[in-house]
Amino acid sequence: MALIKQLGVITGRAAPQRPSGPRALNHDFLAFVAKGPTVFSYEDGPETNLPIPGLVFVPAKTRHRFDPLIGQDWADYWMLFDAAETRRRFGGILPQPGAARLRHVDPLIDHWIALNALYVTPKPE
Repeated sequence: MALIKQLGVITGRAAPQRPSGPRALNHDFLAFVAKGPTVFSYEDGPETNLPIPGLVFVPAKTRHRFDPLIGQDWADYWMLFDAAETRRRFGGILPQPGAARLRHVDPLIDHWIALNALYVTPKPE
């Protein structure tokens, strides 16, 4: 069973046409933001500014909001994955659901980009 369902990196200015607002995803969601103001809410909790650098973990089918401020520079590293299988294989590696502050993101960025290169194949021309 594949742990990672989708993986990506979003950098640059947050575009006005980007989908935003509350949503629930079909897979578990993990992301960290290295740069840029980000609004986050979990379930029916209040909207707050994610601490930057910050991490979010949202279990599948859980209503949440995770949005950059439009027009601001943003660096978001995200993954949709299978949390149950991750726990089965690696034990207590996952954070608690919700948001947390990160201390050092530079090494994490390097590893994320390498992981992204393994999972994302360029489209043939």
